[in-house]
Amino acid sequence: MKKRFFSYQFLFSLLLVSLLCINIPVVLADSNESIQQKNVFDQVYDLGRSKGILNDQNMSKEYFEKLCSNVLFPDYLSYSQNNPGVSFQEYVSDDNFEVPKVEKGDHPTEVNARTTSSKLSGPFVNFISAKSGYSGSV
Repeated sequence: MKKRFFSYQFLFSLLLVSLLCINIPVVLADSNESIQQKNVFDQVYDLGRSKGILNDQNMSKEYFEKLCSNVLFPDYLSYSQNNPGVSFQEYVSDDNFEVPKVEKGDHPTEVNARTTSSKLSGPFVNFISAKSGYSGSV
């Protein structure tokens, strides 16, 4: 009986070691891929800064990397299926690095959801996004 227990224990250990060895290349590939993506995101951010579009006031590097990772890169992958040959750098650059374009003579309006002159009160005030309807065309 001891001999059989030893063989089951040996087989279980061998199975466990082989499973661990099989997963190591996958983990390394994933981490290498994420490092490469981060490098690409950094390069695109640096390009935006060199063009004078990105700066410390409109977008931090950390925010840009998160935006790329969570939104821009997945969108780019979908876009590139129908538009092969467009690089990620071109894709982000064509959209002004996600910074709104403000031309000379433009007067953008900033809207604050919480104004100091608000007369609203109650437990649900923080869930109200606007005090009145919208005017104008979209």
